[in-house]
Amino acid sequence: MTDSPLDLKLPYEEFYDYIPYPKSLVCWGFDIEELTKSNKYQFTSSVYKAMLKGFGELAKSKNKRARERHIPVLCGYIIGNFWIGVPEGVPDAAFNILNRHLTQVTGYKSSEVGAAESFGLSFRFAYDRGRVIQYLDESVAGEKRRNAYGSGVTVNYRLLLDWGVAPG
Repeated sequence: MTDSPLDLKLPYEEFYDYIPYPKSLVCWGFDIEELTKSNKYQFTSSVYKAMLKGFGELAKSKNKRARERHIPVLCGYIIGNFWIGVPEGVPDAAFNILNRHLTQVTGYKSSEVGAAESFGLSFRFAYDRGRVIQYLDESVAGEKRRNAYGSGVTVNYRLLLDWGVAPG
């Protein structure tokens, strides 16, 4: 009896996550021209650094309801702006921490709430009960990056099953 090819386990399969796409997002918008003034080649790094510092603070929060959550983060570009969003309904304590850090970034323009599909963002990060995840490709799945983006926070690299579609 031979094994079915469907039984084949990929070496990085244990590092996949599936996250349902949210209906509504709270988003922070940043002017790309302003972001590029501080870092021409990795202009999103100041936004990521602020977000990660916020997650680092959240992981140490005394508010267990906020600290013990899974919060996916979606990112993307829309007409000269870089957007970062979290599902509407995150606990106020978590929102306030992220908001305080993100609104201090040079280039911050506005915050908006809206239907997730109107922003067209994709999953890039997640906060998961004190742990921070960045979704990248299988070449780094399972690895960690300490002090990611100069934030002092360790990021775990994982893969994302795109809305339930299996790889390959």
